[in-house]
Amino acid sequence: MSAAPGQPRQRQQQDAADEADTVDVKVPRQSGVAVYLPGYIGSVESALQTLGGETALGKALQENSLLKLRLRPEDPASHPLIGERLERPGLVLRVARPRGQPDAAPHISVACRTHASYAFTGLANYQYLGQDHGQVRGAS
Repeated sequence: MSAAPGQPRQRQQQDAADEADTVDVKVPRQSGVAVYLPGYIGSVESALQTLGGETALGKALQENSLLKLRLRPEDPASHPLIGERLERPGLVLRVARPRGQPDAAPHISVACRTHASYAFTGLANYQYLGQDHGQVRGAS
């Protein structure tokens, strides 16, 4: 690579390195709302249940209100975590790696764009539960 007049060789090498790190990405037109859940999601159904079901989630999204997350949705005495709506754009990435190939490079694509998100940043109100919690008393 020869140096162009007026441009040092080091600058040309830096420009070439910057171009090597550039990636073109197609961003779909779909837009949604991201929900950052604090924990591992085993299934979509259980995640929706902790948020109060599809109706409660849809209502919170339409009214731009707070979102409640119950870590034990079957327990009416459990205290919910409160998620605040944050109006900030973002992207949801889909990261996939071929099964059985831990050293293979992951395939990364954009699933959708987001215009808002819910984050549960408050502290949880932990409760002590006895060993008999969840058992029906008086049943034989």
